[in-house]
Amino acid sequence: MADAVAQTSRPSILLMAGAVLAVGAVLAIRPWEPLPAPPMMVHGHLFGSVPPWKRVVQTGVPENYAAALAELDSTLAAMGDKGNGRLPTEASLLNRIASLRIQRAQLTGSLDDMTGAQTAIDAAFAHAGGNAFGPHWERIAFNFYVHRLGAIEPDLKVIEAMAVGPNRLERAGIAGWRAEILFYNGHYDEAFAAWRQLEREQSLYDNLLRLSTWYWRTGDFEKAGQYLNEAEWLISGPALQQRGWFELQRGLIAFDQGKWDEASKHFAFAHEKFPGHFPIESKLAKMQALDGDLPGALKRYIGLADSSGHPDMMDAVAGVYRAMGDRANSEAWAAKAGAEWERRLAAIPEAAWGHAIDHYLTFGNPVRALELARLNAAQRPFGEPLTQLAAAQLANGQPDAALKTIQPVLASKWKSAQSYMVAADAWSMLGRKDDADAAREQALAISPRATDRNAALALIH
Repeated sequence: MADAVAQTSRPSILLMAGAVLAVGAVLAIRPWEPLPAPPMMVHGHLFGSVPPWKRVVQTGVPENYAAALAELDSTLAAMGDKGNGRLPTEASLLNRIASLRIQRAQLTGSLDDMTGAQTAIDAAFAHAGGNAFGPHWERIAFNFYVHRLGAIEPDLKVIEAMAVGPNRLERAGIAGWRAEILFYNGHYDEAFAAWRQLEREQSLYDNLLRLSTWYWRTGDFEKAGQYLNEAEWLISGPALQQRGWFELQRGLIAFDQGKWDEASKHFAFAHEKFPGHFPIESKLAKMQALDGDLPGALKRYIGLADSSGHPDMMDAVAGVYRAMGDRANSEAWAAKAGAEWERRLAAIPEAAWGHAIDHYLTFGNPVRALELARLNAAQRPFGEPLTQLAAAQLANGQPDAALKTIQPVLASKWKSAQSYMVAADAWSMLGRKDDADAAREQALAISPRATDRNAALALIH
């Protein structure tokens, strides 16, 4: 499910902007993969090649999560932001601090970092001497990260209307963001057309990633991987955080196809490249749990919950305890997670809706889940939130409403085994066995593991 952590399903927009075109690494074949097919040119792109991934000898690059965080904090402190709530008043420093604060929030998923980024952005605009000179690109990236899609267009208009006028790259950036908004409002064809137009004009890193996501979410997993490979070719040097993200993404795509062994290998490679980052480690714990190693998964999740303070990890601990039959510890951890979700919902609700819905569905408050699901789907009416809304309607005994919600999703370009499974459950509740069986077959066509559902482990991230 999407959230401030699924949010970790793509790298920092600000980090991506620094990517360059040279590739200075040695091509290597992953041991579990067959030899690659001969490279093939498609729309000017070299598909079929495996991007370099082995570490290049280079100093000064953070090699793990702790080092990346320390580097960010050192740079922030040098600019006058020591994390004590006091910020400098120089506009140029505030703009840079806002950018770094957003990067820190994207790295940690922490609510305190999200609110710190918001504070830095607000301070930068307050000292800019007029909105036209504020950190608009940074605010766009932040609003996208916390799922405030409706807040993005005003900044795009300001950039577009600046007296000097945006250059070619800025125009591409504006078009790319507008297509993002289209996609997450369920206008998949319009988003695709815009991104393909940008692809014909410029082979930009961000755009390749967006097209990869489009193909992934519309069921063309092979093409999603090809675009992902090509995007990785455009980064040079170790870039370990980014390369870890690429492996994480490959693992998520494999998982959605039911290729759990392949997903596990990608997650392990992600951890090898950028160790210590909880979104990566949590996937290793998830695969442990699904593989039956509940004690090992529990130990790992407790460590992640303690170190990150993220409610997703607390929910995962609760889910594993429940799978082990330990109701008391499951309820205690679920309550702890619930308190943290409510804190996030009070502060930046849009960033919390997606996973908070999962929490309340899994741990017994379907009314609250439905309330949040309606808000989430109203703000981002694309496949994932609509599937969540249908699931919440089912949990509240509303199969007719669930079908009304999910059928347009199934008729759209969005392709997800989970969406078909929700439809199957709705048909089953209505006694329509043939329709339910047909929906399950569609789900299994996407992922042969679609019916491998363990309710006690449904939430683990």
